[in-house]
Amino acid sequence: MTPLLDGIDLRYVRIGPVELVRRAYAAVRDRNWNTVPGELSDLEIDARDDSFDISLRSRHRGQDIDFAWVGTISGDPSGRIAHSFDGRAEIDMQYNRIGLCVHHPWRETAGAPFGARTRDGEIEGSFPDLIGPQRFEGGVYHALFPAFDPLNVDLGDVLRDDRLAWGRRARRRQLAAGGLSISPRQTFPLYHPLADVAGWRNSAVLACDSEDPLAAVGLCVRTGDGRLRLLVANVTPRALDVAVGPLVGAFRLRRLGEATAAQAGSKPAAFRGSSLRPEASGELALRLEPYEVVGSTRRD
Repeated sequence: MTPLLDGIDLRYVRIGPVELVRRAYAAVRDRNWNTVPGELSDLEIDARDDSFDISLRSRHRGQDIDFAWVGTISGDPSGRIAHSFDGRAEIDMQYNRIGLCVHHPWRETAGAPFGARTRDGEIEGSFPDLIGPQRFEGGVYHALFPAFDPLNVDLGDVLRDDRLAWGRRARRRQLAAGGLSISPRQTFPLYHPLADVAGWRNSAVLACDSEDPLAAVGLCVRTGDGRLRLLVANVTPRALDVAVGPLVGAFRLRRLGEATAAQAGSKPAAFRGSSLRPEASGELALRLEPYEVVGSTRRD
């Protein structure tokens, strides 16, 4: 087995030509999914011919985040790698992901079966073939997998079938992909706000301030033909009531959220041609669903 240590991340863990893990690392992300870098200390590396031991401390401090943890990574002559993460919050805080993350190589794992040990016993299933956004229902994120015990790789299965049986310990709130599936040649919904911005070349960017930029953000331009164009996004996992102003007149709205993502992906032209037509008298009142993006156009 040959792992590569990149800083304090493990990368490209292989047995011969078979890649087992693309990257294993610790992440601290705030309530808006910003990655908060850590201040590393007490790093010790003991690399031997057939094994290794690594120990470290890291503290992550940012706006509304202060988290410290102690970690170890060890590899023994049998090929077993153990990664531990023991941390605590130094202040009351909101966050989206804190803990160990494992990135698997897509060639070896897409559609392949897996097995894992959990507190409730052993489970098995298959990795997804495609990547989709995380499922969010009833105000709750739904994990693809339950919390796992420490990483265990069945090397026999890997060498025989090029397939990976694995498990993972998660001392954190588990957030994983699931829900909406995207088929080959289908448009990913994020295409639409990017296409909007790409169409605003040579436009004048206007001031667009948010009272709470950690909850709602906006981008406003005036195009060469005199149109006022606006993107407003809810960057939180909860619904928000937003008032945009001062605005007066007739608008065209296109909403990109959970209710419209399927159409935006499967029928992008029809989605881009659809719109609501509200009137604004002083301000435009919007109810934004979790992570919804609303595009708006007004002709002066």
